[in-house]
Amino acid sequence: MKKNITTLLLSILVVSASIAQTVDSEKSIVNFKIDNMKINTVEGTFSGMNGNVNFNTNNPANSTFDVRIDASTVNTDKIMFKNFK
Repeated sequence: MKKNITTLLLSILVVSASIAQTVDSEKSIVNFKIDNMKINTVEGTFSGMNGNVNFNTNNPANSTFDVRIDASTVNTDKIMFKNFK
């Protein structure tokens, strides 16, 4: 019984020390805003994001992320040149 309680406590510590998540590409978007010398501002989104995030709460420097954004999913609500999309 003592071994089971110790194992349970160690498991809780390990889980709380590192939080890993997979990016949900259906629910995730990237917003951006680009100012062009205060003449023009372009705002838009990318919707094709996927990857993994692993946050280490005990040592944030050891946290990792591998996130990719599909450039072909750009949307600025503007007419794009043929070569861009």
